[in-house]
Amino acid sequence: MTIDLRPWQAEAISKCKKWFEKETSNKFVINAAPGSGKTYTALVIAKELLRERKIDKVVVVAPSNEVVKQWSSDAKVILGSDMMKVSGGDKDDLLSYGTHYSTTWQSLGSLLDAFHTLCCSYKTLIICDEQHHAALDKSWGKNVIRAFEDSAKYELILTGTPYRSDGKDAVWLETDEKSKTIVHPIDGTYVLTYGEAVALGYCRAVTFHKHEGNFIFDFLDGDKVEISGKTGPKITEEQRKKIKRIPLIDKAMDFYNLATTIKHLNENPNTPDLESYMSTMIKEGINELDTARFTIPDAGGLVIAPDIPTANHMAQIIEHLTNEKPVIVHNKEKGSHNKLKAFKGNKEKWLVSVQMVSEGVDIPRLRVLVYLPTKMTELFFRQAIGRVVRNYIPNDNTRAYVIMPAFKTFETFAERVEREMPPKFRKDTNRPKKKVCPECHSDCNLNASECTECGHEFPQRSPQYKMCDHCGGMNLLNAETCQHCGEDMTHEFGVTLDSAMRDGVYVRGMAISEDEAQEGEKMAEHLNDLVMSSGDEVLIKLMRSYPEESYARIAKYIDVAREKVRNENV
Repeated sequence: MTIDLRPWQAEAISKCKKWFEKETSNKFVINAAPGSGKTYTALVIAKELLRERKIDKVVVVAPSNEVVKQWSSDAKVILGSDMMKVSGGDKDDLLSYGTHYSTTWQSLGSLLDAFHTLCCSYKTLIICDEQHHAALDKSWGKNVIRAFEDSAKYELILTGTPYRSDGKDAVWLETDEKSKTIVHPIDGTYVLTYGEAVALGYCRAVTFHKHEGNFIFDFLDGDKVEISGKTGPKITEEQRKKIKRIPLIDKAMDFYNLATTIKHLNENPNTPDLESYMSTMIKEGINELDTARFTIPDAGGLVIAPDIPTANHMAQIIEHLTNEKPVIVHNKEKGSHNKLKAFKGNKEKWLVSVQMVSEGVDIPRLRVLVYLPTKMTELFFRQAIGRVVRNYIPNDNTRAYVIMPAFKTFETFAERVEREMPPKFRKDTNRPKKKVCPECHSDCNLNASECTECGHEFPQRSPQYKMCDHCGGMNLLNAETCQHCGEDMTHEFGVTLDSAMRDGVYVRGMAISEDEAQEGEKMAEHLNDLVMSSGDEVLIKLMRSYPEESYARIAKYIDVAREKVRNENV
């Protein structure tokens, strides 16, 4: 197999081999931007060490099953041999398999003795992918030390985001808290920042769309509170006194909670509200993906959702807006790994994910990210961006686009990423002037309805512009103010107290799931009848103090308590 290396990869490989030859330390660190090609680099290092008989075995520890499978697939191509995925069930037979191995950080804990024995029996290269996961004072970090310290021949430490959000050091990867740089000998470290990767053409530049939106919260006696991601709730002293009487209403009034609230049409609870905050975010994403497909016909979009119900809702929105079903993946659905593999190689537009496509997953055709996660850390933010900045084809000068809430936490992260890019890459000045036919790959006029060469009919695009309600002028879809009259064009979303507390999955301060709420409502009729017929005034008063939506949650707690009592009596 002919191996084509990027200049940085060749430099990193050479530097790593020289470091290992010195034998002053068996640990080499590659800190390279997500999407720049760390996996390929590490496997080439392994290939050369195997060829030179400096090692006998390769072991990869990676953050998830999906990434482990990807390592195994790439190893088969580059190393020309299998890399077996192992877990706790293989600990007694590990030495007999006679191959290379891959496992997750989580599974490593049940394989400590097996890997230690392997490393003592064979000259082994350990590749620790996304090493920042292994905190020095936590179980994953301790597991790495127990399994490989003083036994592995070499350790290759890979990361694209070396710092942890909790400020702790990872094992073998000490970082300076202020500068976010790795504290490791220069000769034993290779660094390629995201800004450098963009300048060299290894990664795409990114444009952030900070999705504005004010929520007008109608909560008591006609009182209204304005809530935005930048200012939070604008509450008067009088309103504050009223709010104190409602437990945990602050959670219902939180901007990000409202941004992730599932909204349906009042007249049809099965149809998503296409004018909700979430829907308008997705509209921007659809617009950007349509634009990206002018030059990259198979470009894909990624939605990162906070949970499974929201992922399903966002998928509904996409289907209603595009008439195409997106691919949904999460770790509770069988076949998600196969779906990811299929999406990587096909031309489907949208992938909706819950905690499956944020780190290490390589789908180069992704161009657009709609970002609505659960995790609020910079580490997760950067890893997510890494999914859409990977260059796909030679001379790829397209950009990555991230649509995210205009939320102070995310905006701070985005500003740091923007500052890393060279100045000339910070602005989007290269919008497409032509589009490529997906059938014959001919260049066509941007407004063409069909290809002049082969007759391919281009699908109708989503509207590119929006009208100002004040003057009627047309503006870009993501415009915050009208370019003609200066009118504020920020989206406003009306929310009532009941809606925020119910749709926001908070019922009088109790966090409940949509399924629980629906189950509680079904129980309500029967339970209320029973309680009322009992004539027990205290019980009746107590039941009236709980919203019907919470009945299923209360019943679950009672069932758990009853089971505990039964077990104690046995």
